[in-house]
Formats: sequence, structure tokens, C-alpha cells
Amino acid sequence: LHVDEETDSKALLGSYAATDVPGEFVWRPGSLTVAARMGKWVLLEDVEYCPNEIQAALVKLLEDRVLPLGSGKNERCHP
Repeated sequence: LHVDEETDSKALLGSYAATDVPGEFVWRPGSLTVAARMGKWVLLEDVEYCPNEIQAALVKLLEDRVLPLGSGKNERCHP
């Protein structure tokens, strides 16, 4: 994945998206979250240019095998 200063956390971590039902939202995981759930490798190109929020999430993932998704939610990495 190519990341830069324009990359936001929604693309990598995920976000809530509206459904066809008014007032209903569902979680749509980002590409990094999907990879962590499945135990897949991710190659991040130009990671030094991504925002601090994403860098902090990556550090937590590498150190603790937990991906912080925001709002106090975490995704445990696949063993």
C-alpha cells in the first residue's frame, strides 16, 4: 500500500458507513484491519510520510499485536 500525508485513517483502519436504513451505520474495515484479522502481510510504501495517527496505530500493532481503531475499540491481530 502506498501511503502519504494525504492518507487518512479511514482508508487503512476503517470507518462507519451509512446503510440503506436511515440512521443505521455499519463498520467497514480498512485494508490494514482486514490484513491484521486474516494474518496477512502488508507492505507499506513511504510510511514515514503518513499522518501521526496512523504511525501511532502501526507502532501499537507491531509492539502489542493490537490495532487501535479509535473510540476505544481495538482489533486483536491474527496469531
